[in-house]
Amino acid sequence: MKNLQYLLSGGLVLFSSSLFAQIVYSDGALLSFKAGSIVHCNGGAHLNNSTLLTNDGDFTISKNSSLTLAGTLFLGPNSISSGNGDYRVEQDWINDGQFNGDNSRVHLYGNTEQFITSNTSVITVFNDLILTGIGTGVNRRKTLDNVHSAVGNNGKFTINDRELYTQGNNVYVYNTSLNAITNSTAFGQEGFVSSDVPGYLYRNTAANGSYLFPVGSSNGTLRYRPVEITPGTANPGENGCRLNNYLADVDGYNLAQKESTIDLANTNFYHSIVRSAGNNNADIAISYLPSADGNWDGIANWNNSGSQWSALSIISIGALGSYSQLQRSAWDFSLDQPYILTTPLEEITIPTAFTPNSDGVHDTWEIFNLDEAYPKNIVRIYNRWGGLLYEHDSSVDGPYNLNAWKGDYNGEQMPVASYYFIIEMNDPNERVESGTISILLEK
Repeated sequence: MKNLQYLLSGGLVLFSSSLFAQIVYSDGALLSFKAGSIVHCNGGAHLNNSTLLTNDGDFTISKNSSLTLAGTLFLGPNSISSGNGDYRVEQDWINDGQFNGDNSRVHLYGNTEQFITSNTSVITVFNDLILTGIGTGVNRRKTLDNVHSAVGNNGKFTINDRELYTQGNNVYVYNTSLNAITNSTAFGQEGFVSSDVPGYLYRNTAANGSYLFPVGSSNGTLRYRPVEITPGTANPGENGCRLNNYLADVDGYNLAQKESTIDLANTNFYHSIVRSAGNNNADIAISYLPSADGNWDGIANWNNSGSQWSALSIISIGALGSYSQLQRSAWDFSLDQPYILTTPLEEITIPTAFTPNSDGVHDTWEIFNLDEAYPKNIVRIYNRWGGLLYEHDSSVDGPYNLNAWKGDYNGEQMPVASYYFIIEMNDPNERVESGTISILLEK
């Protein structure tokens, strides 16, 4: 089959069988690729000056050419493309016109980095968007360049083992079906969406089922750390997610600023998760890989009003394939968008009695984990008439358990009796514990 260069400047052109060309260039023509037709050009397709293309066939733009923009489909200003066919693009997708997705399928199949872009800020709404190829590293990427993009109400987003890199742009999936996004789940070969701040993967929701957000990053350490969001109702809503593949401090969410109940927080990455539309509470499940990330027991959410990480309660444990999950049920998205994996401090244990008899066992009233969890604690002991017997301010006197109460007052041993205590934690939640402590044996 002879390769041709087609220059089309007007009129109606119908293709109902096969055409192989070096380049398809239209300057305002009406093009119709009928169902069953095959159009293959090696140099690129440039549809300019109000070209109207109806593609119900199979339109392939490959880049086996030295021509400028080889392998690229360019839809110029005022040009319109519609139809129910296939577009197979080996290089870039440039949409400065109007693309009607209809029931079409767009395959980005190149083995080098491909770009979805626009010179006029046009957002392409694909029907089916299918990512394939065998490129590795940066050449695994299909990249949004200075423009958002979307998959339509009836479309599917098939990532396979590729990476859609949105940079700081957003990709929207309007189809509310749970399986509107699919990806390869072969371990180490998972396909994912990666974003820089402020970009997100957004999904419209309208079901009480699990919506997968296959987020990851190839910037720095390659990570796939998906999130599942399960709305509490089938009411319409929208959620967004991004993996931030670096220390949260970089974005101003300092790990040192945390509730005293949090011991450690993940230094390698954190997620941004938002409810951008609707009022559904939802279960949030964050995935991680223990062999690479360590073991975690909790989730914290950044609290803007308190400028600190706040622990989420009622965390359950699950799994997603090879990944472990931590889940918070019925979350109301009341705080800010950053979420991080944590290890909570063990809760303090307040003994109800002790025996200060110098036998080396329970001779002082030690409070397990008090200094670790609440380093600014103040401990006061009173007799039954309200007289102060003991006071320790850890901010001034050092850790309490290094100078725990010995059951004395002014060096004199107190008798067997019950005494009243108040412990001020001096944490952001202003926690206070009070109760009675008993001396069981005199010295």
